[in-house]
Parts: sequence; C-alpha cells; structure tokens
Amino acid sequence: MSLELNKKALLYYLSSHASVSYEVLSGRLQCSRRTLKLLIESLLYSYDHIFSIQEMNGKLSIRIHDEAAFKVLVTEDLLLSTDLNSFHKRQAIFFQILLEADDYLSADTIAEQLGISRRSLTRDINRMKVVLETYRLRIVSKSGVGIQLVGSELSKRLLYLYEVMDYLETKLELPKELMETYRDFVQYHRFPIDVERTFHSTLLLTVLRRKHHLNEMDFTWFTSQQTLDLPTIFYDILSYFMERPLTKTEKEFLTFPMQLGLLPAEIARVEILEMAERILYQTVREFGITLDIQESAQVLQRHLVYMLNRSVMKWRFAEVSLREQLIQSSFSKIVSQFFVDRVVDMTGISISEKEVVLLAAWMELLMARKSKPLIGRVAVITQSGQSFHYLVETQIRQIFGEAVQLDFLDFVNHLPYEELNKHYDLIFTDNLMYSQNLFQPFLSLSLVTKENQAEREALERTVLGRKIGMYSQVINVQFDECQTYEQNLELLLAEMVEKQLISSEAGQKLRDKEANHSAISEDGYAFPHLTDTSLNQLIVVVSEEFPFALETRAGQTISDFILLFVPVELDDFNQDLLFKIFDNTFRMSGETHIKERLGLTHSFERIRICKQERSNNG
Repeated sequence: MSLELNKKALLYYLSSHASVSYEVLSGRLQCSRRTLKLLIESLLYSYDHIFSIQEMNGKLSIRIHDEAAFKVLVTEDLLLSTDLNSFHKRQAIFFQILLEADDYLSADTIAEQLGISRRSLTRDINRMKVVLETYRLRIVSKSGVGIQLVGSELSKRLLYLYEVMDYLETKLELPKELMETYRDFVQYHRFPIDVERTFHSTLLLTVLRRKHHLNEMDFTWFTSQQTLDLPTIFYDILSYFMERPLTKTEKEFLTFPMQLGLLPAEIARVEILEMAERILYQTVREFGITLDIQESAQVLQRHLVYMLNRSVMKWRFAEVSLREQLIQSSFSKIVSQFFVDRVVDMTGISISEKEVVLLAAWMELLMARKSKPLIGRVAVITQSGQSFHYLVETQIRQIFGEAVQLDFLDFVNHLPYEELNKHYDLIFTDNLMYSQNLFQPFLSLSLVTKENQAEREALERTVLGRKIGMYSQVINVQFDECQTYEQNLELLLAEMVEKQLISSEAGQKLRDKEANHSAISEDGYAFPHLTDTSLNQLIVVVSEEFPFALETRAGQTISDFILLFVPVELDDFNQDLLFKIFDNTFRMSGETHIKERLGLTHSFERIRICKQERSNNG
C-alpha cells in the first residue's frame, strides 16, 4: 500500500472508532508501530488545524476540528498531494494518458511525461498489466508506432473511476445549474461520503468521456432500479450541456453507486430467474440434495441481481468479517462455489470469491428449510446493527413463514449452545461483510451444527478478546507459586502502582476490600475487583499460565484468577463490555480457564511476580 493510501486508511479507521491500539492499527495497515508514528507525525505536521490525534495508555483517538476540511482531506487531498515517486501515482497518470488517447502513443513520450526512463516504464508496465487484467483490458504494442489500451468502454471507465480518478485533480467545470441539482439530490438522500464521492466521479466521467459510447452488451446483466433514478431536470440540464440526450447505458453508469446499495427494492428479471432455476437443477443433480427449484429460484433472484450488479461494476470487497473462516469447509460453501462457477460460465462475468461466501448464506437457509420443514423457533447470533436485523428478519420470514419466532442474540454473550439447542429449531451466526464503499450490510449467515460448534465458540471468544484488548488495558501476570495467594496479590498491586497503572489509593482500597471479604468462589476462582474514580479505562489482569495452583492462608486452592479495575463512569459500550467480561468469567468449565473464555490469547503487557527480585531491586 502506498504512503498516501496508508494515511487515508489510518484516518478512516481512527475516525470510525472511539480509540484504537497500535497493535490493531499495525495489523490493519500491515505496518510497524514505528511506521505508524511516522505517519501520524507527518499528518499532524501538515493538518493539525483540521484534526488532532491523542495517545493515552497505548491507544490512539482522533478529534476532528473541521468536519468539511477533513472530508475533503480523506477523499481528495491525500491522494492529490502525492508525487511521481509513488508507483500508484505514476500508474494513475499512465492509465490516464492511455485512456485519453485515441491512437497509439510512443512509449518514449509517455516515459518523458512521467519523468522516468524507458527501462523504468517497461518495469512499471509489467506490474500495471496485472491491474489491467482485472478490468479485462490489455496493452497492445506496435513496433515503431507505440502502445494502445484495448478493451470495452465500460472497462475503461471503471479503470478511470477506481485507479485514476482519486489521484487526479480534474479541471472539468460542470454547469452551475447541474451542480445545484446534483447537490440537492445527494443532500436529500443523505448518501455516505464514499457513495457521494463515487457518484460525483461517475458524473464527471459521463461528461469527460461523452464522445466514447458505452456498449449495451456490457450492461446485459446489470439491473437498473428506477426508485433511485435522478430527477428529470437533472437529465435535461446534463443533456443540454452534452449537446445530446443521454443514452440508457449512460444513465445506468451514472447512477450505479446508488443502485448497488439499494436493498429493499423488489426486482424481477425473467432471464435471471431462468438462470437460477437452471443452475439449481444442475446443483441438485451434482450433489443429490433436495430443493424446491422454482421456489428456491424465486428466493435467490434478488440476491443474484445484486451479485451481478456488483460484479459488472467491479465493486470490490475490501473488508471481510473474521467469521468468514467459519464456513470455509462447510457444505453450503461447496454448493455456493459450484453455483457461482456456473453463473460465471453462463454470463462470462468475473465474480469475486467473496460473493461465494455471501451466496453460502442463502444456501444455508434453503437447505435448512428443506431438511427441517417444520421450523417454529429460530435464533440469529449477531453483533450487527438494526439494518442487518431488519434484512435478516425479512428474509427468514420469507423462507420459514410469518409465524416463526425469531430472536437475535449477542455474538459474544449468549447461553451455551447446549442450552440454545433445547429452545430453538435452528441457530444461525452472522458473517456480516462490507464492501469497500457500500453502505448496506449483506445477508450472510452460517448454520450452527454440532460439527462446527466448538470452532464457533472459539471464534466468539476471539471476537470478545479483541474487543477487550482494544478498549481495555490487559495484563498477563505470572504468579510465584512458592508464595500464598495473598502474597502474590500484594506483590501484583505493588507492581501495578509502581508502573503507574493504578494509583496507590486504588491499590490500598482493593487491599482493604479483600481483607474484609476476599472475592473467591467456592470452586477456587479468585476475582478481586474494584470500582474507583481515579481510573479512566477498564483494567483486566489474568493469569498467564494455566494450570497453576496457589493456596490461600486458609488453605483454599486457587485454580483461576482475574483482577478487574473499573472506572466509576462507563459509557453504554464499555458497560456492555464489562457485563460480557463478568458473564464469561463465571461460566464455569473444567476445560477452559478465564483467559481462554475471554479470548485473551494475544500478547499483552506482562507482570512477573517474584518476591526475591523485588526485594533486591528495592
């Protein structure tokens, strides 16, 4: 990833989270902590009038001073400010030069425009060809004449849109009346920044490439939805400016950023329905499964419309939930892959592997309905928002009937599966996926079975662990088993005060509380905890090693341990997180310990208890 894209990704992530640890950002951007600090220093040096970034307890948070300027910065300025030393910028200009040429161009002329040697250009072109292949474009060369970009007009526009537009400052000025109508439309629909930005780009490209005609064959499998069509006056003004009426294909290209994300629309296309029926028939024959082909095709039709729309317009997935791995080896994934491969054969469209994961959700639903036709109670375990809940509820009731009882349960805080199976006929977990820019969630579910139950439980703990690690201070403690439990706790508190993790007053309060009534369960779980005004975030201390055995002065054996320091004031999110920590802590199990139940398997700050070492250091 280029430096400019790293800066953009960093600001996007900080602006969408209350606070983020360096570890999370390093994993997200695939760069070191040192690189992150350099990025932040560079950003603050240039843009401290727009935003500030604070660091507290190893976590970063952003404060935006100028919302309008920040929006322009992340969508335009960061990429425009880069120079030709960036390969991505050179690539963008190279593509622009070829896209704007109507004939062959000399490679020497292009190299001169880019300020590089002919040899360097040749190396760059070899890398760029990989990108062009994803758009079904290719470079044709003629000896002594030059090179030319060959492919469909739609592919060229999409290349311009995704690989060129963000890097270039267009000097194209659109009519005032057109822009006023455009702004009114966007403001009324309240599109997110990225959708609005893409729509503005399709408008510019429609004007910029008005002399290059789109081929209707490229839109054979694209379905335009009139419910988000632009006002007639907008087309009238644009047609006047272009000196001709807009074609149907131009309107479809112009509005596709909104078309892709419109989920509630009722869509019916005979050819897509027939294709679904034909492939379902092949799927039934291939795997020997039983499905009502006509009814199942009706259910799948809308999903296929959106899958094809996204594929035609090469709307790429940039972020996929960790839970995607849950269905990697599931039967629904195999069936979905077979189905998608047949769609590719029939349409000739390249379809992302991520679409297979989405389609697998529908296969789960269809096969579950057939294997268990009498479904009265369904649970969906999810951490997604209300829009996703509405989408899932609509589709599940469509498949299993209006009378079905549907409950949404929290992904990291629900009854054990053994208990859930007593109350529900079917249990699903969500695999929510987002594209790079799309603002609506997709239906993506996985059916819980006895075979994958252990894997799901482990992954749910991982999700909880990541949340705890992001929003809490987590410490691993290694106990001295030659000392009593009380001695270890005293040394731990002293070490935490010395490291300024807690105040000396908070440490003394916990000592007094434990002396009065020690927080130890009958089964040997120690859970000392304190709520204090001096704290600004949750502190979670767990034992690094398991099993371990400490004896109290009274002779009771301690087999597991968690220490919690809790701020007096917690927002709703952290209050909910604290509840989940307590809930998972007290789910007694002889096979796991607290650290595992909370998913705290990553490396955190470590404290080693050793009485002799502390005495020597003193």
